[in-house]
Amino acid sequence: MTVTACPECSAVLEGDANFCHACGADVRQVTRAMVGPDATEQKPPDEAETTVMASTPADADATTRLAHVHSDEDPTDPGPPPVNVDVTEVLTTAGSVVCPSCGAPNSSRRALCGRCGADLRTGEIAPRPAPRAMAPATPTEPRASERDRATRGRTIAIIVAAGVLIGGLIGAAVALGLGPLGDDDQKLPAASFDASTYDGDATVLPLLEVATSTVLPPAGGVNMARELMFDGDLDTAWSNSGDTNPNGAGEVIRVILSSPAWVTEIVLGNGDQADPAAFANRARLHRVTARVDGNVVVGLVFLDTQGQQAVRFPEPVLTTAVRLEVNETFEGASLSDLAISELSFRGHVADAADAVRAKERARLAPTPG
Repeated sequence: MTVTACPECSAVLEGDANFCHACGADVRQVTRAMVGPDATEQKPPDEAETTVMASTPADADATTRLAHVHSDEDPTDPGPPPVNVDVTEVLTTAGSVVCPSCGAPNSSRRALCGRCGADLRTGEIAPRPAPRAMAPATPTEPRASERDRATRGRTIAIIVAAGVLIGGLIGAAVALGLGPLGDDDQKLPAASFDASTYDGDATVLPLLEVATSTVLPPAGGVNMARELMFDGDLDTAWSNSGDTNPNGAGEVIRVILSSPAWVTEIVLGNGDQADPAAFANRARLHRVTARVDGNVVVGLVFLDTQGQQAVRFPEPVLTTAVRLEVNETFEGASLSDLAISELSFRGHVADAADAVRAKERARLAPTPG
C-alpha cells in the first residue's frame, strides 16, 4: 500500500489519492512511501528513502504522520528511533464509500474523495486553498563549515606563500655561502679511516687540556682534582660536586688532544677505586654521549665494575677534541658525587694529510665546548 502525509494538514493519505481527504489540498506532487510486504520491491531507486512511523492510536480517528525522512545525501543518519506499531493496522478499516461526484471508491474513514476532493456525503467540492507564498530569501551568515573552508583556504595560501619566501631566502643563503647551509658546510672534508695507512696497534693519545663542569673541593686532606683521572693510578680519582650535579647527571668532561688523531676507544677506570667501600659509596658512569669534530655523536655504555674497561667506537673518528656528557650513572650507596679513577683515549695520531683534514673539520664543525 502507498501512503504519504498531506503537506497542509499532515493527514495520512493512502493509495494514489490526488487530493487530501481532510483539507482537499492537491497532493499529486507529494513523495509516496510503500507500506506492506511489497514496499522494498516498489521503492523508486533514485528517490529519498522515507521511513514511516506511527503513534499508537488512541481511537479510530488517530492520525499517523511521516515522522522522519533521511536522504541518500547522509546515509549514516539513522533518524529518530522507530515506534513499534503496525502501520497497516492504523491505515486499514473495513468498508468503503463511493464518491457521489466522480464515483471513485473511498475508505469509509475518508471525509473527502481521494480522487476529486469532493465531500463524500454531499458531493460538493470545496475551493482549494491558495498556494502559500514563499518568503523572499535573505542573506545569511555562512555556515560554520563554509567559514572553516574559507579560513583553511586562506591559511594554506599564507603557508604556501611563506614557504616560497623561506625557500627563496635559503636558496640565496646557499648561493652566497652564508649561514649553516653555505659552502663551508658543503665542503666539510670527509673522514674515512684507512687502516693500511696506520700500521701497528692503537696507543694512548696525549692530551693537551682537560675540563669538567664541576669538581669536588678538597676536604679533610682528600684531593679529587680532575687531573687525577689521567695520572695512571687507579687509587686516585676525580670526583664531581654532588651538590651541583647530584650523581653526575649532566656533568661534562672535555679533553683537547695534543695532536689530531683517529680515536678508536675509551679506557675507563670507573668510580673511586681506592678501596671497595669507596667504589660503592660514590656514583659510577653508566651511559655517556661522546661528541667529536664534524658533528659526530656516539653513545657509550660502561659497566659497573672495578679495574679498567675499554669501550670501542663503532669506527675510528678523526678529531681534535672529545666531549663526554653524562646521561646516566650507577648511584652511590652513601654519596651523591660521581667519581672516575682513570680515563684515557686510544687511537692513532693523524698523519700530515689527515691532520690538515682534521683541523679543517674542527674549524667548520668543532666539538662542542
